[in-house]
Amino acid sequence: QVEGLRYWICSFCVNQHRGICGSVALEPALDSPEYARYKANACDSATGERFGCCTCNEPKLWEGDECEMDKFEDLMSLLSSNNSTFRQVVVVDRNFDLFSRVWCVAELVEAHRLKVDQNVCLLWKNVIDANTGDVGTYLKLAMVSVKNCSAARSADKDRILNKVIKTSGIHEFDAQLQATIFGDGGLLGKQVVGFDVIYSAARAALRVKVAMDQSHLAQV
Repeated sequence: QVEGLRYWICSFCVNQHRGICGSVALEPALDSPEYARYKANACDSATGERFGCCTCNEPKLWEGDECEMDKFEDLMSLLSSNNSTFRQVVVVDRNFDLFSRVWCVAELVEAHRLKVDQNVCLLWKNVIDANTGDVGTYLKLAMVSVKNCSAARSADKDRILNKVIKTSGIHEFDAQLQATIFGDGGLLGKQVVGFDVIYSAARAALRVKVAMDQSHLAQV
């Protein structure tokens, strides 16, 4: 039953003409990790042609009281305090790149901090199936740090990192992020039987990698 359910659709609820409609992100270097994302977002997937820009005269507001795109903490706090059934739906892409985007991880941690129910949607579960014995995805997620996450606008990343540093600090935020992903009742912890076994293997592999990196630096 869907009657009575309400969904937040950003393009409806945020006035895009006050922000992103007038420009397409600058093309990054061809060999950069951002290039594939740029192609997916800035170009038509069928023709490969770059999208055109809106010609409206609305002033663009990237920050400040009237900016509608940077208030997610206040919005989530307001909605969760006024609606006990409020929840966050997390749709994870096939490569788990969602966890490399600074806006996304900031929202995930905020929802976890507010104790908002989180529902995760995966393209397929076998990529994190304990029976496959593949710790690659887990290792990738176990190494996630907010300082290495990216954003379309460098100013957005700087602002979020500055806030993290002033409030909890990078290390504490990363710990909260790991709890959000892997902790009891976390996004992925409740998805697969045997999860704790393969996660432990991933964490062990991470510790080995860190030790090896530190050893290499010491030798240099």
